[in-house]
Amino acid sequence: MKQSYTIRAESSNPEFETDSQLRDGIQVGGFFLLAIRDGKPAVECINGMSTMDLARFFMTGSEVCSVLRQAAAIAEGMRNAEAIRKEAEEQQSKKKVARIIAEKLGRISAEDLQ
Repeated sequence: MKQSYTIRAESSNPEFETDSQLRDGIQVGGFFLLAIRDGKPAVECINGMSTMDLARFFMTGSEVCSVLRQAAAIAEGMRNAEAIRKEAEEQQSKKKVARIIAEKLGRISAEDLQ
């Protein structure tokens, strides 16, 4: 039996009404849902979709595809920046520990390590 989902979306604000297809409900074999509440992620769900289904979507070049790809690129940059920050902090911590050990052993002064 093939999976089937009915997707419906309603808006409580007429200014942001969903299109009629979503208001009435659309039958699909799979879906990907991201939702926010108060500016924070509230729901993330993938049902009946594979990695290749998503890859084919990203090949469409649609407006939604473009927005998601832009967001992914920004997020990747943010992850890289965080990794760089952590690396710098770890290096500073290692230098600090080495300085403390060296001072305790009396082998070199703190000024030599700066």
